[in-house]
Amino acid sequence: MGTKRWTWDNAFARVLNKVTCLVGLITVGGCYMGADSISTDGGTYVLSATPKVQQFGDVLVGFCGSWRVGQDAFKMFGRMQRPSVHKFAESFKTREEEWTILVIENERLYEVGEDLSVVEVMSDGEYAYTAVGTGGDVALGSLFADHIDVSSVTTALSAAEAHCVNVHGPFVVIETERLNDFRPNK
Repeated sequence: MGTKRWTWDNAFARVLNKVTCLVGLITVGGCYMGADSISTDGGTYVLSATPKVQQFGDVLVGFCGSWRVGQDAFKMFGRMQRPSVHKFAESFKTREEEWTILVIENERLYEVGEDLSVVEVMSDGEYAYTAVGTGGDVALGSLFADHIDVSSVTTALSAAEAHCVNVHGPFVVIETERLNDFRPNK
């Protein structure tokens, strides 16, 4: 009967997969998604030229956690004739753990969890926002205080960078204009 040895790698692997900060914001002025550029194994980091956010038509997609899941999600959204968060969740397959995908589609903000659940973020008719990753809590607090436009996303990411060791710029922010009147979902 074997015993599992405690090592730094297996004890903290699940925690280290969450390193990043990903922010989604919808306002009357537009839809915005931003992320940092860090990639780390916990002891060291590199700044990645590969963005964690991409646009597919009018759909904005970002990821935190597993780079493999993020790259596979981008490929899948890129192949869809009409990108859809629900189509993605119904057909995406992975064995990877510890990841989250954010999607802004039809001016609605969604979180997709590793169990492929799709949760729409509540809006009040004027705005909706969320933030995930190790810097998510700090960024969420920043968005609570300031949720006006693209500068709010940059400020939230900067706040996360200032207070979380596993969040680092440069930040990549993408945006789309609002196509319709904002439809509250409350």
